[in-house]
Amino acid sequence: MIERYLKNDVTICKQDGTNAEGVKAGIFPNGILIRVEDNEDMPSIEPGDIIEHRQTNGVVEQYKVIDPCYVDIPGSLIGKQYHCKVKKLSVLEQQRPNVSNTYNITAAQVNVASGKATINATQANEAIVMQVKTLIDEVRATAPDNLSDEDKETLNDGLETIEEQISQPLPQKKSLRMAIAGIKTIAGTAKFAAAVTKLVEFVQSTPCA
Repeated sequence: MIERYLKNDVTICKQDGTNAEGVKAGIFPNGILIRVEDNEDMPSIEPGDIIEHRQTNGVVEQYKVIDPCYVDIPGSLIGKQYHCKVKKLSVLEQQRPNVSNTYNITAAQVNVASGKATINATQANEAIVMQVKTLIDEVRATAPDNLSDEDKETLNDGLETIEEQISQPLPQKKSLRMAIAGIKTIAGTAKFAAAVTKLVEFVQSTPCA
């Protein structure tokens, strides 16, 4: 499920001087994903807010919110989310806002929609498609430059199939399985293998026909 990719603890630094710590988020090359259901009492995210992530090695990353991209899909497994378009700040650009109040966000107990809930599959898929495209971009970026023409064709065909199927309300398991099998035959660096693994795990966690 998508939850496995939302394991980063971030701090939302609001422009009014308040900080919200302990917000669960997923940090991807193309943006930051935050589910409202995962974070009780989370403040709304607005353009200009700073999302701060402290890595395990002590390095602090800051991202300035360009567009919060709020999505609300009532009654679905996707629910309310921010698909934040952000700009990663350099060390010189990083900001230390004046803090008037800091409060911790508690992880919410999420009630999953029942089987009788009406889910708009096309809308619900938007969040999943966004994540798959991000993971596909990572696979392409880490692919070895010296791939054979055959491997390049296998990789491109496989990624295109995955993107096409995931954009459907209910992807075909057989098509996805064949695309994944082809991609996994391609040898590459450790980064490429890791990117492929993340993509495969995410795709395999999505509902299929």
